[in-house]
Amino acid sequence: AEWWTRWGRWLIAFNMSVSAHLNVANGRVCVSLHVRALSRVPRRQRAAQIAAARASRILVCFDLSFGAHMNDTEVNALANQLALIYGYNRKLSRPLSLAIAGLPECMTGSADHAHPDARVVQALEQWSWHRWVLERKFASPAEAFVCDPPGRRLVYLTSDSETALESVDEDAIYIIGGLVDHKVKPRVALERAHELRLNTARLPLDEFLTIRKPALTCIAVFQILAGFVASGSWQSAVRDAPALQCAPLRKYVRWKQCV
Repeated sequence: AEWWTRWGRWLIAFNMSVSAHLNVANGRVCVSLHVRALSRVPRRQRAAQIAAARASRILVCFDLSFGAHMNDTEVNALANQLALIYGYNRKLSRPLSLAIAGLPECMTGSADHAHPDARVVQALEQWSWHRWVLERKFASPAEAFVCDPPGRRLVYLTSDSETALESVDEDAIYIIGGLVDHKVKPRVALERAHELRLNTARLPLDEFLTIRKPALTCIAVFQILAGFVASGSWQSAVRDAPALQCAPLRKYVRWKQCV
């Protein structure tokens, strides 16, 4: 019935359910409806998880200084990935702290909006990124976190590194290059790390899979990192990373039997 369809939409919108009971008494049939709210993650709990992420020592920073290496399609793809990463992190039981570095000075109104990196910011505006709970840095990652507690290492993650990442250290900051390469761009992130004089590392994927694409997407790298933090196992982290199970990476991945 039309009235039930309208009420059904309201019940779904407010995450509620309805149950009906039939009672037969004195030759009459009575129908009673009971409406109740379904369990869901309260807004306060989600806010608490975000607060926990801000207090977490495990920090993942995205370097957005690669605008000159990407066309408009790749820039929009990067903004889409960052939005997916932010949403994915919010749903984790152990969310990580997030930061963005290398933002263009045009955000302060002191530079030309034609700056290559400004396109990334403009693409992020479509996702209302000004509402995201994360750190925003105008300087490069090396300069942005120079005042952090002494002894906190900065590790730039790139598939071109010769060093495999053995574990995730809470006293380290892990930097992911904000680069989408629909066309292969070898060693760009590695050269950026050398320019900043930072240590580099790559995810230990060789034991679990072979991949025909030279570099993983930003969201795949983040999901594997978050998976290792949650499970303590690289095998589980790689196996359970959603980005490796769907396009565009799925067609490039060949799983090994150990997984």
